[in-house]
Amino acid sequence: MQKEELDTKPWYKQFWPWFIIALPMTAVIASIATLIIAIQNPDYLVIEKSDYQNISAEMRPAQKTGISAKKTEPGQPD
Repeated sequence: MQKEELDTKPWYKQFWPWFIIALPMTAVIASIATLIIAIQNPDYLVIEKSDYQNISAEMRPAQKTGISAKKTEPGQPD
């Protein structure tokens, strides 16, 4: 009879545990790299100058733009 050799190396000296650990770690590293790229290069809203003027005018308070903020009664024309 042949004597079976037992693998007595500790787990950290084996190939397969490190291979299994490496698979999810590559996904984690890739997602962190993607996050860094996304933070450093944000997408800006592309609008034309006339649209920008309309949007900024809508964002200003009514008092500064001179628009009256009076309330109208229901049923009355503006």
